[in-house]
Amino acid sequence: GSCGKLAIVAGSEGFAGAGELCAKAAVRCGAGLVTVGVPHTLMEVYQAKFTEPMTLALPSRDGKICMDALAAINKLTEKRDAVAIGPGLGRSRDLQSVLEHAVKTVKSPLVIDADGLNNLEGNTKWLLERKGATVLTPHPVELARLLGCDAEAVLEAPVESAEKMSKEYGAVVALKCGTNIVASPDGQTTFCLSGNAGMATGGSGDVLTGVILALLGSGLSAYDAARIGCHINGCAGDMAAEKYGERSMIPSDTIEALPEAIEAMSEC
Repeated sequence: GSCGKLAIVAGSEGFAGAGELCAKAAVRCGAGLVTVGVPHTLMEVYQAKFTEPMTLALPSRDGKICMDALAAINKLTEKRDAVAIGPGLGRSRDLQSVLEHAVKTVKSPLVIDADGLNNLEGNTKWLLERKGATVLTPHPVELARLLGCDAEAVLEAPVESAEKMSKEYGAVVALKCGTNIVASPDGQTTFCLSGNAGMATGGSGDVLTGVILALLGSGLSAYDAARIGCHINGCAGDMAAEKYGERSMIPSDTIEALPEAIEAMSEC
């Protein structure tokens, strides 16, 4: 039980792969136990996909997790070292309520990604009620929605945008752009120079969430987990690009390269 017990709330009809990538990346990064809460209608799909991660069926409606899942989510997330919510989740009023519940009740470090961020749009005040550490992993469009501006404004001032979000809401922000930027509420900022254009494809962000989640579960601070996670993920992506080329690499290739990237980093 010393390598991290993790929970992931993910998936919706048509987007089952996001939860898969997140969970498998977490396992590859050394997580001791990973359980993924998914819509009950997709259980057969996920059980076919997973060998190492476990699954928990959550009440769902129209292919998405619904409000009836709150009690099950409580059980899933209690006594976990870290929790992630968002990959492939979809958007709905029920999911906004599910996210609000998680933000306000989960005491473990919480990573919010993808549709978790989309359901947070207009509701960022929830973050001020967090009882534990928070890591947000937006791309520029997602960050723009949270800040109430357009994506061009974020792209013109990515560092300032990430730092503003971090300071205002007390969360570590890992902005996924050409050079990943990780900002902490206390004013520290790290630039991640690893990674390549081949990672600008659907699913790469889910891999990063799994990496950061595993590092949080191992006991790293939110800031260290985010910046080290971005570096490891980027290095694995660079190794995948060397093998397959930037055009042909896919997020699963990055996951397969994680062991080599972690080993290379441990030798530094």
